[in-house]
Amino acid sequence: MESHSKSASVGCAIDDCCPALYSDDVVVATGRGRDRPGLCESFVRVVVSCGCQVLDMAQFLLEGSLVFTFVFSMGNQDSMRVIMELLECAHATGLKLDFHFPSAASGADQRGQYSRSRAQSIGQRVDAGLAASAGSRMAVLNVVRNGPITASLLHDIDTVLEEFECTVIEIEHRSDNKIENNGELSKVSLRLTCPSDLLLS
Repeated sequence: MESHSKSASVGCAIDDCCPALYSDDVVVATGRGRDRPGLCESFVRVVVSCGCQVLDMAQFLLEGSLVFTFVFSMGNQDSMRVIMELLECAHATGLKLDFHFPSAASGADQRGQYSRSRAQSIGQRVDAGLAASAGSRMAVLNVVRNGPITASLLHDIDTVLEEFECTVIEIEHRSDNKIENNGELSKVSLRLTCPSDLLLS
């Protein structure tokens, strides 16, 4: 009960007390899975090693499963690198990790409500042979824009792909494909599996 009330107090702080949490570079990550020592620390270590700032965090046990939430600011860091490293950590520890973007759901009538769409499949490692045997096929999606590739953009792309039962298995975003380096455009390539009957154009 003590850890549960701690989670409630953190939720209040996120919703009502910190306008900075609604800036574009803030991400709320929620992990769920089997509890073992050092799990939360491993994720926080990734965030800190990427040069991000942890703003708030909470954890509690629910029916034998660990649930933890941490809020962090990416600042000027490479959002793709941060998201991918966190997903790699989740994959290695066997946890399910969701991302929410408060700024995407904030506004005059929506303050304090998080986007509930999940970005669970980004970075998920799927063996190509198993995908083929399951009736899936491989595809490559190239995204080009005249601005940076942000975590919220990846979140939106993944939401659409998830609707078509596609799964991202690899993301490539080379330094020379960043607008801040080439002065022209940003490009990201996503390799994914998709249903065999999905029409690709």
